[in-house]
Amino acid sequence: MSEEIATLPQLPVTQKIIVHDNSEFSALLDTGKFEQLWRIATIFAGSQLVPVHYQKSKENCFLGLQMAFRLGVDPMMLMQNTFVIGGRPGMESKMIIALINSSGLFEDPLEYEIVGDDPKDAKYKVRAFANRKGTGKSCLGPWIDWSMVRAEGWDSKNGSKWKSIPSQMFCYRAAAFFGRLYCPERLLGMQTAEELQDITPVNGLVSGPMVADVVSRFNNGTVPDELNIEPEAPALEDSQTKNIKKHKEIIEVLEPEPESEPIPECEYCQRNDGQHDNSCPDNTPTTDGRKPELPGW
Repeated sequence: MSEEIATLPQLPVTQKIIVHDNSEFSALLDTGKFEQLWRIATIFAGSQLVPVHYQKSKENCFLGLQMAFRLGVDPMMLMQNTFVIGGRPGMESKMIIALINSSGLFEDPLEYEIVGDDPKDAKYKVRAFANRKGTGKSCLGPWIDWSMVRAEGWDSKNGSKWKSIPSQMFCYRAAAFFGRLYCPERLLGMQTAEELQDITPVNGLVSGPMVADVVSRFNNGTVPDELNIEPEAPALEDSQTKNIKKHKEIIEVLEPEPESEPIPECEYCQRNDGQHDNSCPDNTPTTDGRKPELPGW
């Protein structure tokens, strides 16, 4: 006796694509490393020890971790010293100085050449310098002086630290300019918290809660007035609406006014302008409403 075996339809099997990559971008391209980095980002996103723009955002934590690994720094340190403005990450000046000193590109830590004793003196200026490892070449950053500070308007903003701690601000700005000039790959094109404070934000480019979080940490809770986000301007009229209004105005100008009905001619003085001669009966009615009988009419 033969047994019949029912053949069930086979469901399609979804195959997982696994990519192996050992390049500098392996954290993004390698499947195993990507999944592990996402697990770590999930843990950071659930913590209250990271800044506001990382909390409850696995995506921001993932990119922050990837950035920390590329720079070779501790992820927690990087997150505590970075912020987000209009989709662009930035970092505090002390973090920039640490990245320059740990880059291995220079023989010694970053140093500063200072001209003048009083930071508030008009001739006071500072520049950062270091000697390149291997060649011994002296790398000199640009001078930061009061003429640059006032020309850029850095000291004119409300709550500016240029008025209270100018010596520290000179060193911070000199370090940032040095880093962009001699090791921009260590800064990854980021702005500093001090530059954020000095530059008035452009409408629509800065997120209010993010800026408040950064500046509150930098200013001990004081947010400058120029960083308060203004309400968005009302939307401009589109071209079609403007054309309709323009055509209506042209029609109103060109359209002739309706002609008034002609005034009938007076049967006595034959005037048709609405007026009467002094001797016209229509001009001198009697008390009972009848037209007087004047001689000559």
